[in-house]
Amino acid sequence: MIGRAISFLVLWALPMKGIALSPDDCPDSSFHELTPCLMEAHKGKREEIGAVLYEIESTWASQEEINEVLSIQSLWEQYVEAECRSQVIYRNVAGGAQYQECMYKHAEARLAELKKRNCTENGCPFRKEESSP
Repeated sequence: MIGRAISFLVLWALPMKGIALSPDDCPDSSFHELTPCLMEAHKGKREEIGAVLYEIESTWASQEEINEVLSIQSLWEQYVEAECRSQVIYRNVAGGAQYQECMYKHAEARLAELKKRNCTENGCPFRKEESSP
């Protein structure tokens, strides 16, 4: 009983402190504890993706390129949702934790792709020109 209370407090407190969770941070004990932790980890990755998309919308010069990235993002979200749901159905496993872990892994990969595409180095072709003071 005390172990569950401690696990709950850890899972409740980590996201509030702004610490990004990963599946490695989640308890191995039960699906009832694992699933909410994986949900928080996935939520954190979605928030990071949202921040990169916001930066793209704010800093890229070409509205056409921005629209392309946003359109691709929407299609990517639909694909991942279907992919993760089908994995759970195909494997016939307890769905919540498996689904959330699948979503997290895809989101982690997508975040890396978006960061790479949103290059922040000098000479990025899509970025707005910075005006000199």
